Amino acid sequence: MRWSKDVREPQATRWSIATAAEQLDLQRRPMILALQRDIDATHAALQMVPDLDAVINDECRYDGITLIDLLTRNERGQLLRRYADARTAICVRATELGMSTTQTARAIGMRSHTSVIRSRRR
Repeated sequence: MRWSKDVREPQATRWSIATAAEQLDLQRRPMILALQRDIDATHAALQMVPDLDAVINDECRYDGITLIDLLTRNERGQLLRRYADARTAICVRATELGMSTTQTARAIGMRSHTSVIRSRRR
């Protein structure tokens, strides 16, 4: 085995680590792109309804989470259930302010306005 110049470890080990990092990057790329798409859609929705931004910020601060936590999906493309209570609180407060269910659903990453209606019934 040859030793690398900079680090005291075999070059073969460094190559295997680099290859593993590239494979991990390729596996995560679709998830990162989907999250970026959700963030862009949320940003566009919040530009149209500025009051909803304050509601989301209040609820996220209360629950100690970020907007990215609300938008993160699992491997099957579903929103994470552990943040369902925060999304429900956002839906309730948004409808109390008179915002449409469609605007609310777009802002917090739900697939359709019926998800907002169902979450309010809980």
